[in-house]
Amino acid sequence: KDTSFDMKEFKKYTGNIKAIKSRYRLNNNKPIWGILSHINWDCVSDYSPMIYDSFNEWILETIKIIEKVSEVQWLIKVHPAEAWDNPDTGTEALIKNKIGTLPANIRLISAYEEISPLDFFGLVDGAVTVYGTSGLELSLLGKPVILAGDAHYGNKGFTYDAKDAIEYKNLLQQAEKLSQLSEKEIETAQKYAYCYFLQRQIPVSVVENPH
Repeated sequence: KDTSFDMKEFKKYTGNIKAIKSRYRLNNNKPIWGILSHINWDCVSDYSPMIYDSFNEWILETIKIIEKVSEVQWLIKVHPAEAWDNPDTGTEALIKNKIGTLPANIRLISAYEEISPLDFFGLVDGAVTVYGTSGLELSLLGKPVILAGDAHYGNKGFTYDAKDAIEYKNLLQQAEKLSQLSEKEIETAQKYAYCYFLQRQIPVSVVENPH
């Protein structure tokens, strides 16, 4: 109900995937994969190991790899928090300054775009992240997820967990061939998500809405 102090500017869910494909000029005959970017300064306070030294290095190396994977349409989804936090040094600015014009098979979804995360999840056939929680949400929908770091939901049997940069590159190159999750894998993701989103939550009475 728009009372969260951490989440802002909610986008309206439409469920109209056809219209979104048309909006971003996407080919119906090619798979669509999302790159779920992070807030780049966030890595200084996250203690989970990752393949690359920083989120910036990860996103730039990922673009180098996927520009040659032309059988897949890639959508880089900038973290929505960049719309109000860190826009000048975030992922969108990084790509603009370091790369400029993206290859034809890669598009950037700005933090300012009017697209619901759930619409985006329905649009893509799979996704890539370091350890963003969106990867868990996509697993619940049966979508394959490639991880470039030790996500808390990784190594549970429903994600593709790259151990190093070579394995990560191989997984990106094989994205088109990665199948949707099986019923058993989705069930495992559901069980973990229930533990994480519901059972793990601890009410803290000192945290309250100032309004």
